[in-house]
Amino acid sequence: MPLLHESLSDFQEQVRKSKGRIIAIIHPYYGSKKTLEKPYLDMLKKVVEKSRFPIVVFEEEKKAQETQENIPNAFMVHTFSGDPKPLMTWQSLHSLLKEAGVSQIQVGGRYAHFDEPIPRYHEDMPPYVLMVGCVSGAYKEFVWNGFKARVIPELLYPDKPKLVRK
Repeated sequence: MPLLHESLSDFQEQVRKSKGRIIAIIHPYYGSKKTLEKPYLDMLKKVVEKSRFPIVVFEEEKKAQETQENIPNAFMVHTFSGDPKPLMTWQSLHSLLKEAGVSQIQVGGRYAHFDEPIPRYHEDMPPYVLMVGCVSGAYKEFVWNGFKARVIPELLYPDKPKLVRK
């Protein structure tokens, strides 16, 4: 699994073929192996195997090797421990993604927690709001920096989104 910033030309080519769409998986194996539930692991495997879009995995540096063994065809972004923040800074990552032509990001991973549904706080957000967790933090960063982002509900752990009723 190459580091994203070290394999930009390969990434750009894949983004071009996908018409600007990527999948971002945040800390896919975070937590103990005992907490990794089979439905989540099955969906992760399905997304990885069937994706027509480039996959970017956000992972702590200390877990990168294990993740690479499970998701070998993805691009890696190293993060701080227990935080989706890239070691390269969010600003650098957003610039790199935009330079590569990324416009749409589908987001999944661990952890995503939803509190009570609240109205959208950004006009481009879907009608539910991620409240806390690494997936939530990354999702908000993408939206706030001009990317069209959406979550993959089946690839969120442990919570699924609650829709806001109008």
